Amino acid sequence: MLQKFLLPSLQPPTETDLEASQKALEAKYDEAAELLRTLQSSTDAVAESLDEQKVAVERELDDVKKAVEEMREGEKKRDEWARGVQRQVDEMAKSLPTVSRDRVFS
Repeated sequence: MLQKFLLPSLQPPTETDLEASQKALEAKYDEAAELLRTLQSSTDAVAESLDEQKVAVERELDDVKKAVEEMREGEKKRDEWARGVQRQVDEMAKSLPTVSRDRVFS
């Protein structure tokens, strides 16, 4: 029973068994290497795409910042204009009673 079951397991593999195992390992290695190359190219493509998106987002963000700054400048100019108009209206309002009194007394 020992010779039938245990001894065949303890004997060294034959040359053909070793070659077959080596070829199988080489095939698995080649397959894994190809998968790694594919993964690397996919990763590179994703990284490039993300870089392009980052540049586009930064460009758009700069445009938005410029637009907001222009809006703020426009608001300042509008406020200055409104204050100027208010001053003119106040001056006209102050001068109206004077004009009315002058006409009444003449």
